[in-house]
Amino acid sequence: MFRRGTRSWRFSHGSDQAPHALLFVRDSLSLPVGSGPGNPPRLAGDVPDLTGRLDERTRREAAQQWPAWWRDVLTREGSMNPPDSGTNRPGPPAEAMVLRVREMARLRREFIDPPEWRSLSDRPALRAAARACYTDGCRWADTALLPVRRESADSPIFEWHVVRDAAEATAADLGVDIGDINGRAIVLAVTGHWHALLAPGLAACSVSDALDPRSAAAILRETFSSWVTR
Repeated sequence: MFRRGTRSWRFSHGSDQAPHALLFVRDSLSLPVGSGPGNPPRLAGDVPDLTGRLDERTRREAAQQWPAWWRDVLTREGSMNPPDSGTNRPGPPAEAMVLRVREMARLRREFIDPPEWRSLSDRPALRAAARACYTDGCRWADTALLPVRRESADSPIFEWHVVRDAAEATAADLGVDIGDINGRAIVLAVTGHWHALLAPGLAACSVSDALDPRSAAAILRETFSSWVTR
């Protein structure tokens, strides 16, 4: 049980619009981005074919530029999001939350700034892809994520006892104080089982992996360990 004034583990997870809109750009335009370890499977559900919005040369160039954009946005999303119901700490004061939300908006504009997309001015093909499909991706995500958010509202996607056990086991294995355990997961509505460690303490994974206790435990322990040993 958490007692005020004591240190405890921290964990949060989210399933946000922006990462899914980026995946929508990739999938709706059929960008051949390859199968790198940080590139998730296709989005789950029906994604329209919007390849006709860009010529083939622009699509090929955008595909070369998309993975770096994806990594930048996910790393920033992971660092910005405040702790959610998965955390074992009391929430911050309301004033601090307001300041954090403002900072989140400012930081996000470094990589996501429609409709002009000045942040992509040095990558014209990717800028054209974002202009062509990102807004459609936001609308797609708002609908596709409704079941995920409903499920999360009824019961956290990462079960609390699975997170607790993983945090305690990691602290014991590494011989550190439980307060040194910290992590965040970005949950993506993609097909099948998939996960990747994006940065120390930050993972991305499929909904299927987050809901499976065994897979979730493995992801959590990898994420927590990476934070402690960074």
